[in-house]
Amino acid sequence: MKNKLLLLVSVIFSVYIGFSDLHQTDTPITLGMLLAASFLVGLFVKNKPWVYGIIIGIGVPVAGFIAASHHMLLSGMEHGATKYWPATYGSAAMSSIAILVTILGVYVGVWTRKAVRPITD
Repeated sequence: MKNKLLLLVSVIFSVYIGFSDLHQTDTPITLGMLLAASFLVGLFVKNKPWVYGIIIGIGVPVAGFIAASHHMLLSGMEHGATKYWPATYGSAAMSSIAILVTILGVYVGVWTRKAVRPITD
């Protein structure tokens, strides 16, 4: 039951962060959300933390590929004005770095839990 709930929470984080990344231009905001979400999930994961990191991180590149394949115009604020630009496959591919960030975040969460309260399983 706990694994299914963690899987559901990870998918929700993935979809939300992927969607929100399409609507803003600040990369640090997306990275912060990815790290916070993956760290939070990592606090509860007992086995295969890398799987949850992949699930959370995959939302950003998938959203980018979907936007590029549908020729979407992305919008964001730049210098106080709304700017529009086309979604590209190159930027979606570069966003796959998000997966590495979330894997790191999940493992930091797991290590933090183990440091604070050692598991006796």
